[in-house]
Amino acid sequence: MAEFRRMLTRARAGLGSDMAAGDDAWQDVSVRASLLPDDMQGVFMMIARAAKEGWPCPSDAAIARAYGSHSLRRARRLLTYIEEQGLIVCQLDGT
Repeated sequence: MAEFRRMLTRARAGLGSDMAAGDDAWQDVSVRASLLPDDMQGVFMMIARAAKEGWPCPSDAAIARAYGSHSLRRARRLLTYIEEQGLIVCQLDGT
């Protein structure tokens, strides 16, 4: 059941099962993600993918959806938790 939850979390975050194939940097992301509870790992990996691809950071709404919620406040709390774990740094861009 735990494996299914991990797969569901990754799918909500838009991550395919082929993401880690032959990519040492992505293996490092997976190891770091494993420090988080299962339901948060997909969000962390979604943010990491955006950074790796040079895409803008996902919006709070996209993060909430990937987490299985519609609450922007819950998304912000999630980001705060991940930041407190030392895995990301949150900064306001002023826009």
